[in-house]
Amino acid sequence: MASSGPEDGQSPPHDGADPLRMIADKLAGGFETYARLMEQIAGTAGGTGGDGKGAEAPLKEAWLIASASTVRYGQGLTEVFGRHQGVLTTAASRKLGAQEPTPEELRAEAEQIRGFLREVGETAVFEARRLERELAALGESVAQRASEPWPEGADHRTWNVKR
Repeated sequence: MASSGPEDGQSPPHDGADPLRMIADKLAGGFETYARLMEQIAGTAGGTGGDGKGAEAPLKEAWLIASASTVRYGQGLTEVFGRHQGVLTTAASRKLGAQEPTPEELRAEAEQIRGFLREVGETAVFEARRLERELAALGESVAQRASEPWPEGADHRTWNVKR
């Protein structure tokens, strides 16, 4: 996970001149910490889903995967917003001001906003693909455990069709 702050998880010092950047840095740091925690918890689950008989462990692991994905996606959007906050702020302030932009300025601004929207879309697609891979791997491990023979002496119910 990319971070704009130092490696110790703390945000860089700010002079207070850019409060939006401060908020974005704090959110990104919090998202990154939470995502790391969720990945560690999912890693300690071992990907085995417990004893292989119950559905509870794989469901918990699926929740952890989805939760970590949500946090990574939020962090990604925060980073994209942070990179493009200058043009977004300029575009918003231009609407409030009386200054008329030149056609060249409008075209440049429109292209920057299109770049922002492209990055938002790429962030969503990247995270969706990653989530799909992680859930597919979990589904495959559940299917493999389900196909394993029951150990001798295990409590195993058989089902018959009622007639």
